[in-house]
Amino acid sequence: MAQSAPLAYDDAAMIRFFLRFLGLLCLALAFILLVYDGTKSIADQRIYITTVTDGWVAVHEASLTQLKPVVERLAVWLWDPLMLKILNAPSELVLAIIGAPLGSPPLVGALGGLGYGLATATALGRAYATRPEIT
Repeated sequence: MAQSAPLAYDDAAMIRFFLRFLGLLCLALAFILLVYDGTKSIADQRIYITTVTDGWVAVHEASLTQLKPVVERLAVWLWDPLMLKILNAPSELVLAIIGAPLGSPPLVGALGGLGYGLATATALGRAYATRPEIT
């Protein structure tokens, strides 16, 4: 009997699988946070939006305080206009924007992420605009 050749793994396919897994994980977390905020909002009859900062503080607050010096060491201008906007953004939106392009084929993921991001930003925009920003 002839021995079969060992299976050859395609490196690009493995990386694609890993990135799609991370993308789907981000989309699942975005959906869970959306349901969490929606349930909390319905129960209290107020609009609650979990920001990236709120989620980060809940997971590991010390690393958030260490982030500012690291980012400012790389580029001073990067902290104030960009990182503060990301940290004050709704976590559902940030996770969906990250996860949609990674979690599906390239064109469908990019269009889906753009559509989901626009729909979420439109729906949550007024409530988000009234929140105080973190400085």
